[in-house]
Amino acid sequence: MKYWGKRGISGLLAVVILSGLFAFLPGEIFTAAATRYGNGDVDGDGRVSVYDALCILREGQKNDDASLIRSDVNVSGQVDRADAEFLLAYLVGKQTTLGTERFTYSCSSDQWGKPVPFWSWEYRRVSDSTFSDMVYGYVSAYSKNMYFTGNWTAYPYSYADSYGKKVHPSSAADTVRTFTAPVTGTVVLHVKADRNGTFTAAGGYAYNKTPTSVAVYLNTDRIDPVNGDYRLISSSVSFQVTLSVKKGDKVRVCIGGVKNVNSDAVTLDTSVEYISFSSSGSQPGVSDLFGQHYIAVTDQKNNRIVVYDVFRDWNDSAAVLWSWSPTTANKYTSAQVKGFSNCTDAKLRVLPDGREVVLMCASGTLLTMVEYPSGKNLWATLAPSGSNPHSIELLPDGNIVAAESTGAKLQLFAASQGKTTAKDYAFPGAHGVLWDPEYNLLWAVGDYQLRAYAYTGTTADPALELQYSVNLSSNWGHDLSAYYGHKELLLISNGAQSVVYNKETRTFSTLYAGSEFLNYSAVKGFSMLPFGNGGELFAVVCADGKAAMEVGEIDRDWRTRTVYFVLKKQENGTTVYEGLHRGGSADQYYKARLWNKDYQ
Repeated sequence: MKYWGKRGISGLLAVVILSGLFAFLPGEIFTAAATRYGNGDVDGDGRVSVYDALCILREGQKNDDASLIRSDVNVSGQVDRADAEFLLAYLVGKQTTLGTERFTYSCSSDQWGKPVPFWSWEYRRVSDSTFSDMVYGYVSAYSKNMYFTGNWTAYPYSYADSYGKKVHPSSAADTVRTFTAPVTGTVVLHVKADRNGTFTAAGGYAYNKTPTSVAVYLNTDRIDPVNGDYRLISSSVSFQVTLSVKKGDKVRVCIGGVKNVNSDAVTLDTSVEYISFSSSGSQPGVSDLFGQHYIAVTDQKNNRIVVYDVFRDWNDSAAVLWSWSPTTANKYTSAQVKGFSNCTDAKLRVLPDGREVVLMCASGTLLTMVEYPSGKNLWATLAPSGSNPHSIELLPDGNIVAAESTGAKLQLFAASQGKTTAKDYAFPGAHGVLWDPEYNLLWAVGDYQLRAYAYTGTTADPALELQYSVNLSSNWGHDLSAYYGHKELLLISNGAQSVVYNKETRTFSTLYAGSEFLNYSAVKGFSMLPFGNGGELFAVVCADGKAAMEVGEIDRDWRTRTVYFVLKKQENGTTVYEGLHRGGSADQYYKARLWNKDYQ
């Protein structure tokens, strides 16, 4: 599983929301390396995320769900498997090429004893061929937690040892790994079972190396082998079975003793790969894709801005709408090209003459505006050395303002006049700027405050006048963006969480719709777009941290290889959330901004 690093997250569920459900194509592979949860961190990756939501909401953990009532995403009155299905449907897959919706649900031996989406443990009683749920708990006979029958007297040796990561079938019951199909379609079941030691066919079994076998059932029908004994696992067996399944069908991998002889430990790896699925609505969101949605990412690994299609595989070149880096051929100096290192922001905007432009900045100190989509250099300058530009914005007359964190200031440029000298406005830890045409204010966020500035002066000699400041709900303000459809609100991320600021009441809140899915810390980028029929699509970028850097996942601890999305939509009168994560295998991101030329 990808190592994300520790980041000390607060809140019940820090899952990223895709507001306004996007019927996106299946996302990246999902493997849950989960433990029983504490403080919401189920998978033990150091933060509370969508993975934890999927694990927490699994069937069978209801007793632990008392504090998770806000996770009732389908508003049924209880937290149950239906909530997990809404969130999971597109998260747990792997998209190969556009139009080929192929995704895989895996459960390896390393994940035993951990909640894995759509997989569960059952046992099959030999006496009446009934399949029943195993329970997870402490078994004093073995002094450990494991999945077992719940009736240790009647079926004492049928269990899944979560510590030793082995299956132990018995003479009385098979131990069964069960997959519940989330959608209708055609699947390939992959099975690999290993038994240590040597099996002697003559009957001279080594101690604790008794014979074992495996069979596959679809619901209660034996599929492989259809008749006779199960497949013998003399040492190792690997095979696959193609099945047509309906939503809710049970695909069961049964491990049992040969001819009902009590058998011993087997490691078992299973996965179900969808090679096709129904698009008639059984898969949440399939019919809800309203147009195209793009996002600009600051790829610091490759010193470029890339605009990706949210719903395509980012490793596919067809997902790239636009990509840009400065070059000397585009009239940038060598120093300016070098100054685009660690790019930090990109915004699509419109000049007063109607031309679309992209404004970009980088910690390396380059500030620039280019024509879109040609990429032609329209304006560029270098901020003071070490000033660390973090955000840039176009003002209504064509001038430009930048926020520089280490420089602790805003810089205002009469860029419409071709000027590259600036007026400075001190602001500790300046990280984000956003023009607000509704209130005629420039909003800026820094380490400790949100500030509102009036834009005054003339086009040739512009100025900023501070109107008021508000202390942040938590220090270390970072990103600042519009909450489209809510002109009175702003989206802000700080060191602890992502919040909404109300311009009218001058207050911060974490109680906005879906906030339980956006409660990440160390958020570098936080933005949203409307998404068809009142839906909302959010994007969040979180730093992976030092631990991820130490194991080679990223080159700098403030970067990440993943952008998270959450979509909120209305479905049959119910608010529904879906999640997706995206990333290019060669990319490392600092910020992501959903692609919209409008300020509000």
